[in-house]
Amino acid sequence: MRLKDMKRSSKVMNRDDMIELIPSFLQKPGKYSDIVLFTKVQLRRNVREFLFIPKADDDERKEILSSIRAMYSDIKGFEYSGLQNMDAGVRILLREKFILPSSATNDPFFKGMFYTEGLDRVIIIGDQDHVKLIGFIQGLAPSEAYTSIEELDIMLSKEMGVAFDKDFGYLTASPHFTGTGLTISAYVHLPGLVVTDRIREVKDRTLRSNAGIRPVYETGGKVPGALFIIENTKTMNRSEEELIDEMNTLVQDVVKLEYEARSFLMEKARIEIEDRIWRAYGVLRYAMCLDVEEFLNLISAIRMGAGYGILKGMDTGDLNRLHIVCQPEHIRTLIDLTSEETDECTKRAELVHSALGG
Repeated sequence: MRLKDMKRSSKVMNRDDMIELIPSFLQKPGKYSDIVLFTKVQLRRNVREFLFIPKADDDERKEILSSIRAMYSDIKGFEYSGLQNMDAGVRILLREKFILPSSATNDPFFKGMFYTEGLDRVIIIGDQDHVKLIGFIQGLAPSEAYTSIEELDIMLSKEMGVAFDKDFGYLTASPHFTGTGLTISAYVHLPGLVVTDRIREVKDRTLRSNAGIRPVYETGGKVPGALFIIENTKTMNRSEEELIDEMNTLVQDVVKLEYEARSFLMEKARIEIEDRIWRAYGVLRYAMCLDVEEFLNLISAIRMGAGYGILKGMDTGDLNRLHIVCQPEHIRTLIDLTSEETDECTKRAELVHSALGG
C-alpha cells in the first residue's frame, strides 16, 4: 500500500491542556439528559489486507497504525495524538472523561487517536481492532451519534477496504462484535430504580432486548452514583437501523421506569427523599474532605434533586463538569499543577465548595 504524505503532525496532549477540557457532549442539554448523560456509538472495523491485531507482530502493528493514520491525515476538524507518546496521566484523564477505554489507557503501544476539539468524535487506531470510530452525543440520540461517524466509515471502506464477509458481515477481532460491528451505549443515572430495588427488572428487560446493563463504577458490589451503561450485546443479523431503533426504544423504556420510580418515591416517601437531597447538598457544601465514592453518591442525590426541581439553578452541564473534575486523576493533576500541599479528599471538597458557591 502506498502511503500518503502525513500532512498533520502528532499533537502532544499535555496535562495543562487536558485538565480543563470537558467533552462537549457533557456540557449541552439533550433528550432525557436528566437521566441519560450521553449516548456513545462505536463502529469496529478492520482493514482487509492486514492481520487482526491479536495476530499481528510489532512490525505489522506499526504498519497498521501508520497506514490508517496516513489515510485519515487530511480529515478536517481533527487532531492526531499517538497514545504511546502520551503521558500516562493524560491517558487516564481521557478515560475519566469517558473518551479512552481501559484497553487503550493501560496498553498504548502502536495505538493512536484522532479527535475533535470537543472530543465528540474520536478515531482510535490499533486498539483490539484496527479502527474504532466513536461518536458521542448529549442525552439519548443514537441515530445522530451514528450519523456523526458514518462518513468516517465510508472513507475507510473506500480508501483502504475493510474485512467483510457476505454471510457474517463486518469481521472483528472478537466474534462478539462481528456483524455490523456497531455498539450503542447509553450512560444513565438511575437513582429511583436503585432506591426502589428495581434494577433487576431493568436487567431482565435489557436481556430480552439483546442488551445488557452494567455499572459505570463499582466497588465491593456497590454502585456509587447510581450510574449505569446500557449497551447492545448482539451485532449480527441486524441492520444498523434496526439496532439503533431497538436501543432507542429500550433506553426510552428504562427512562420511563426511572420516572415512574421517582414519582413513586415522591408520592410515598417525599420527606425522606427531600431530606436525603438536602443532606447531600449540605455535606457537599460544607464538608472538609470527600473521597470519590462519597462524592459520587452525594452528587447523585444532587442530580436527583435538580431533576425533581427541588434544587434550583443546578445545570446538568455544571453537574457533569463537577463529576469529571472530581475524578481521582483529575484531582491528582490539579494538585501537581498548582504545587499545593494538600490531599485528594481535601482538594475534592474545595472544588465542590467553589462549584456550589461556598
